[in-house]
Amino acid sequence: MGSPLGVLFANMYMAHVEEKTFHHQSSPGIYARKSTHTDRLLDFGSDHPICHKKSVDKTLLNRAERVCFTEPSLKEERSRLSRIFRANGYPNQVVKRRTVPQRRETDRGETQPATTRISIPYVSEVSELAKRILNKNGVTIAHRPSNTLRGALTRVKDNESKLNRPGPVCNISCSDCTASYVRETGKQANTRLQEHQRAVNRKDQRSVVYKHTELHQHEFDWQGAKILYNDNRKGSRLFLDA
Repeated sequence: MGSPLGVLFANMYMAHVEEKTFHHQSSPGIYARKSTHTDRLLDFGSDHPICHKKSVDKTLLNRAERVCFTEPSLKEERSRLSRIFRANGYPNQVVKRRTVPQRRETDRGETQPATTRISIPYVSEVSELAKRILNKNGVTIAHRPSNTLRGALTRVKDNESKLNRPGPVCNISCSDCTASYVRETGKQANTRLQEHQRAVNRKDQRSVVYKHTELHQHEFDWQGAKILYNDNRKGSRLFLDA
């Protein structure tokens, strides 16, 4: 459609469809799928937010309602979608849902309470619970995948040590017991580890790490410190730290 004539051809085609539909009393039903269409959807058992899976059902049913012009074609499309949903692992309560819920109308005069919106990485069976809790406190959550195809294939720069990256969630384990110190920081991990070591050496009472070493006479494994996650966004780090 990059040609200047593309708009003209599109207009001619739509005029042909309208004439065939409304003047000849014949309906195109639902537009034919490509021969390469595999009926593969987002699998219900995949590690994705439940809201993404439900939106697949809503989108396809809404399209059927808008595109099918006759009741027989709509019934046929719903039957086809039911088979596709079941083939992709969707439960019966999702398959049997007939239509998309209507949008709720709100009074324009009413002011909606301000909410905080944050994007956090999706963690199976944890993010849904966190979303329900935070929504009650006026915080809107948007899930995003922690591993993406772009991140797996794109390597613009050489890999650097995670200890040199800013925004880590660090895990420092005790060498003498099962205790561990997990905390996020916006600094580089190496810098934060050095600060913890200096706090222990000067016996800083404000340091949780020093208090553990003083109380139990234990030592932390500084060389074995692990980076659980790296993210420049503080909201994401706080979620994982919690």
